[in-house]
Amino acid sequence: MDGPRGTEPGPSEWAGTESSSGAEVDASEHNALLAGTAVDVRLVRVSGFALATLTESSRWRLASVTRHETETGPLPVEQYEVADLSTGELQHVHLAGDVILDAPGIELIDLDGPPNFLTS
Repeated sequence: MDGPRGTEPGPSEWAGTESSSGAEVDASEHNALLAGTAVDVRLVRVSGFALATLTESSRWRLASVTRHETETGPLPVEQYEVADLSTGELQHVHLAGDVILDAPGIELIDLDGPPNFLTS
């Protein structure tokens, strides 16, 4: 985060790759999100055969956390509202640890193992 601890989250720069989803968020910002708070995130979209890059700004807000019972214990699923700051378009992303469960352009078919969760 840009500001000192205890202040409002500021914009974050994160260089990553993505195809078309916008479903990545920096791990440090992920830990800082509390229900109802929002964090501005800049992603670098890499696309096409020429590997063209485009910086996109979005605002991630943790809308809810739902726990689903599984055979290995409860699985917390986080729902984020992701607002594209240039268009105002709002999309929803569902994450369980390091796994994108549902997002625009993403279809989860199978997992090799359970999601990994950050601990601090």
